[in-house]
Amino acid sequence: ADVSGLSVAERRHTMAGAPLWARAATVAAGPVANFILTFVLLAGLLLFLGVPREEPTVGALRAMPTTGAWLQEGDVILALDGAATPDRESFGTVVGDLPAKAAIDYRVLRGGQEITVSGPHPFAPVVGQVMIRSAAIDAGLQAGDVILRAGGQDVTTFKELPDIVAASKGAPVPLTVWRAGETFDLTLTPRIRTVEDETGAFVERYQIGIVAGLAFEPAMRSTGPWETVTLTLNQMWQMTASTFAGLWHMISGAISSCNLSGAIGMAETMGDAARNGAESFIGMMAVLSLGVGILNLFPIP
Repeated sequence: ADVSGLSVAERRHTMAGAPLWARAATVAAGPVANFILTFVLLAGLLLFLGVPREEPTVGALRAMPTTGAWLQEGDVILALDGAATPDRESFGTVVGDLPAKAAIDYRVLRGGQEITVSGPHPFAPVVGQVMIRSAAIDAGLQAGDVILRAGGQDVTTFKELPDIVAASKGAPVPLTVWRAGETFDLTLTPRIRTVEDETGAFVERYQIGIVAGLAFEPAMRSTGPWETVTLTLNQMWQMTASTFAGLWHMISGAISSCNLSGAIGMAETMGDAARNGAESFIGMMAVLSLGVGILNLFPIP
């Protein structure tokens, strides 16, 4: 804008006439506000939900299509099929090595006594979370659903499902689902999605849009102020690194720019997140706020 006809005092109140530091502060104000909002939302979720206890402990039990007493709320899991699970890390390692069988022996500490009980595989084919803008959410799958059959095969553990979906190569996959004592059939058509694998690379895979859930909810503990700040900043850093990695792969052509969404796509995303509940909605708000803040740092009109 032409500010030549303005006085020095008047030019100071314009963007073009302001000193460099003032213009930089004005441009940074929007992204900083986005980053602050992201921090508040993530920290609030962390304070409300807590984090799993270090010792693998049973919290709320999921409804399962099995009968008989097995685990109870408050049980501390000491071992699975004889393999010790003293902490969350070892629990995850042992669960990953368990065979795909319906029943597992749990060594638990209950009421001060160690006992052995039988229960379903920790990673039974339970839907822990339904992904937004996916075939699963469009079909009405819900967290807590148990998948009994997929692609004409009986399913014992969740880790069998990705192979069944991949083998379909995009063809419809019939599912038999158990929910609160009722069984029903669905047919989902997998969608090809660009996802980040274990090595950090982006690959395309057929997915129906569900995330594994444990056969029980882990017991949680609250976090202190410093731990909350540390965990929140670490989560924001991981989200930022993933965002830049995705943008770089789009620029380099490794993944399609179709992964970007406009205003309509963002509205659909938030609608699906709202259908998943308040926790999902707030989490997606944090993701979008961080993404908008990052993009506003780029010199793009």
